[in-house]
Amino acid sequence: AVELNSLMQRGHKKHCLVVMSHSRNPDDMGWFNSWYKTVLMPAVELTGHLPVRLSLDDSPHVITDELQAHLASDPVVVVDLGGVTPEAEPSPHVLYALGMRQGSNLQYVMMAWNGQRLPFDGALTKRVIMEGRALIDRATNRTRLRQLIQEATTSTPSPGP
Repeated sequence: AVELNSLMQRGHKKHCLVVMSHSRNPDDMGWFNSWYKTVLMPAVELTGHLPVRLSLDDSPHVITDELQAHLASDPVVVVDLGGVTPEAEPSPHVLYALGMRQGSNLQYVMMAWNGQRLPFDGALTKRVIMEGRALIDRATNRTRLRQLIQEATTSTPSPGP
C-alpha cells in the first residue's frame, strides 16, 4: 500500500483539483459545465497544471478515496464556492474540501460570486476571487485565477491558526 501511495502522490505533482457545485438539473449542470470549460479549465491549464474535476470522471472508483488523494497531494486546489446564482449556498462537498485544505495547511484558491455571502469571515481568507460571472466577466476570472494559482504554487503556505 505504501508503494501505491507513493506512486499516486508523484502522479499528482501537476494536478490541480477543481472542487465546485454541481446539479442534477440539466440547465444548472449546463451552467456549471460552461463555467468550468470557459473559465476554470483554461486558467488551470495556462499554469501548466492538469485540471481534475471528479464529478466529470466516469471511471469506476470510490470518489471519496480519489478526492482524499487529490486533497492531500495536489500542489494547489481551486475551491469554487459559487452556485448558479450569488444567493446559492456553497455545496457541502465544496466546504468539506476547503476545510481539508485549510486544516492541512495546503495551498488553495477560492472563488465566489461578487456579492456572495460567504459562510465564514472572508477577511480572514487569502486568495479569494469575488467577481461577476456573466459572459463579460469570464476573461477577468480566468486571468485572476491563473495569477492566484501561480502565486499559490510559488509560495509556501503560512502556518495555520
